[in-house]
Amino acid sequence: MANRVTTRCRLELDTGRIPAPSGTPPELHDSFKWYYRVLGPAATRYIDGGLGRYGRRDPFRVTAEAMHPSVDALGLEYASRPMPVVDRPYAPANVADYEARKKASLKAAARSITTYPSDIR
Repeated sequence: MANRVTTRCRLELDTGRIPAPSGTPPELHDSFKWYYRVLGPAATRYIDGGLGRYGRRDPFRVTAEAMHPSVDALGLEYASRPMPVVDRPYAPANVADYEARKKASLKAAARSITTYPSDIR
C-alpha cells in the first residue's frame, strides 16, 4: 500500500518508521457499541431495492447490485458452526430475501418469454 501511495500520489514516506506487520491475525470485536444502540436497533440493508417482492423490477430504481462471491463462501463456511464473536451461524436475513426476490425475477423472466408455434413466423 505504501508503494501505491508513493507512486500515485507522489508522496515520500519514511518506511523505516512504519512498523512491520505482525504474524498474528487481528482481534475480532463487535463494533455495534452501546452508543449506537441508543439510536435504535440495527438497520437491515435492503439489497437491490429496485427488485420487487415478486421479481418485478422498478424501472426508476435500476441498480447494478449483486452478491459478492464472499457471501456464498461465508455461508458455506459458517452454515453449521457459529461465527467468531457473534456465536451464531452466518445467515443474514437480507441475503435470503434478496435470493428469494432474484429467484422470483428469474421465474417472471422465464414466463415472459413468448414461444410461438413452429408454423408461425
